Amino acid sequence: MPYLELEHSLLHYEEHGEGTPLMLVHGACENSSFWKAQLTELQKQNHLILLDLPGHGQSAKPSGEVSIPIYGEIVREAIHGMELDSPILGGHSMGGAIAMTIAAEQPDILRGIILANTGAKLSVLPEILAGLETDFEETIREQVAPKELGNTHTDQILEWISNEMVLTDPSVGLEDFLACNHFDMRTKIKEIQVPTLIVAGDKDKFTPVKWAAYLNENIPNSQLAVIQGTGHLTMLERPDAFNQVLEEFLSEYAI
Repeated sequence: MPYLELEHSLLHYEEHGEGTPLMLVHGACENSSFWKAQLTELQKQNHLILLDLPGHGQSAKPSGEVSIPIYGEIVREAIHGMELDSPILGGHSMGGAIAMTIAAEQPDILRGIILANTGAKLSVLPEILAGLETDFEETIREQVAPKELGNTHTDQILEWISNEMVLTDPSVGLEDFLACNHFDMRTKIKEIQVPTLIVAGDKDKFTPVKWAAYLNENIPNSQLAVIQGTGHLTMLERPDAFNQVLEEFLSEYAI
């Protein structure tokens, strides 16, 4: 299994296919397997890289505090460490916040960004933060995972999501949600100039469509796709529709 040794972290990643470099970054309490429904299709025309952020999946636990800027620096280090030539950087939820941060601060290293189910500000309900601190697993299973999905899910996918999320170290998981709660790019969002695809689910309870519309209105070179019947996990709930939207965007910027 490939690992990338960075200055302050040891990252696990997967590489698949050839073509346009496409790096996908998961959200809070997630891991690279949340992109499993994209693997077969997106590797056909792209050099697909799936990261596990520190403390997630098979990556080593972070040595210090967690924040969106710190995660952004780690992803930047990964892009340089893997010698990727102007990749498209995609992110889900917290991963989208990471992608926006890099695009605003260092656009020259990116070809474009994909923002799935995210926002310029990511507020987290106080009761979820409190629950994660006192009983991490119960809060994930009873409050977080059930609200992740729209009206196209099955009991099996809900169980899979819950089981994957509780694998995250509780301290890292709490810090993920705190990092999201502190994230606010509303004053900088217009600085993003790279081509941007925004994907939203019309039933998303965590990052509603109006947040995606705000991104679309304020990121100059952006386009918005709303996937019907899906909640916060569009890439797992309706993967065919999600993949088609991504493929159309990626075809415009293929090498």
